[in-house]
Amino acid sequence: MTSPNFAALLSKPADQVEKPKPLPQGTYTFQVLKYGYGQTTGEKKTDFVEFTCGVSAAGADIDPTELEAAGGITRADGSMKTQDLTFYVTEAALYRLTEFLIEHLGITETGASTQQLIEEHAVGKFFTGNIKHVPKKGDASVVYANIDKTAAA
Repeated sequence: MTSPNFAALLSKPADQVEKPKPLPQGTYTFQVLKYGYGQTTGEKKTDFVEFTCGVSAAGADIDPTELEAAGGITRADGSMKTQDLTFYVTEAALYRLTEFLIEHLGITETGASTQQLIEEHAVGKFFTGNIKHVPKKGDASVVYANIDKTAAA
């Protein structure tokens, strides 16, 4: 993935900047490109792990016209478009992360910690995911395309 050319982007006339269209709802194949750890802001400060996932292929349930209107699954430079997939790291939610790693990514390292599965085995793995459109709270005109459900590829 190449870095954006900030000078070229910022020199574009402001009245020619368009809001990107979200990927259409439906099933896609994704590849885990990288991961990162973080913590939410606010009072609770919940830890999370976030996977950056490249869109590898669109499923048969995706309308080709809608996909084309959204610019397809690749960027102008030929790289994969990406979607982030976040898992909260709490006692009650840890099973979702381990289910994703073991069942959906197919990582089978016996006795490895969840952290080892993430750091040593997740990058490069494929899975299927369902894109769901979620309106922004307080502004239904803004729609986010989120990975809603995951499964083995």
